[in-house]
Amino acid sequence: MRALWLVACVPFACAAVGVACRSFDDAAPSTSYRAGTNARIFRARASGQGFGDAIRVDGIATPTTAAESYPTLSPDESLLVFMRLDVPNNQLEIWGARKDGSNGGYGGIFQLPGINQGNANTVTPFLVASGREIFVGRAPQGGEQNIFRATIDDDGGIGAPTIVPELQTPQKETAPVLSFDGLTIFYGSARTDDNAGGLDIWTAHRPAVGQPFTPPHAVKGLATKDDEQPSFLSRDQCRLYFSSDRSGKHQIYVASRK
Repeated sequence: MRALWLVACVPFACAAVGVACRSFDDAAPSTSYRAGTNARIFRARASGQGFGDAIRVDGIATPTTAAESYPTLSPDESLLVFMRLDVPNNQLEIWGARKDGSNGGYGGIFQLPGINQGNANTVTPFLVASGREIFVGRAPQGGEQNIFRATIDDDGGIGAPTIVPELQTPQKETAPVLSFDGLTIFYGSARTDDNAGGLDIWTAHRPAVGQPFTPPHAVKGLATKDDEQPSFLSRDQCRLYFSSDRSGKHQIYVASRK
């Protein structure tokens, strides 16, 4: 896929979030990052009602024995955080890279301090727009992924990640994505409550940052027997970008609130 753009539109319920949906141009991110060919990270800028050509992000590609995916940006785009797979060691970790110029390049990759832990796979990072929190999926060896949260201090230091207990189940929970205000979370879950099968997109809300989330529920209209997991939520919370393999391969979809 050469450009990051809408593959299909699927409506989903606007469940008492209290937002006014604006036009697509207002809601779209100015830049979108994705993992592309051979699991390298690409970027595409919004153009009208779509995106321009996807261009590989320079400076962060690691050896051919590794792969990068699940990119997420700090609010000022100066820090790019991503998941890295070291193939020989079969270890998934969270890495970062700093912007090194105005052409969109990044360089000097490093393991994100404090977020990786021992032999546990740490995956699917998401930096909250406030710059004060990072959410990840984490799976101990032989165990299922669950959602973890860590705080970020004024100097960029990251605290020890702790599990988000109200989202925890014995099934896989992964790919957290939060709203701009940090109060609503979307994530992929393999729980069977919705009887759809595969990974489905679930959501929960919290009254304030640092407070527990309310009991989660499946996002109506998006569940299929295949896998879906979120990747980006527009600032006004009216458009949810997500990946799905419903066509037989993973592609990017966008859903709009009713």
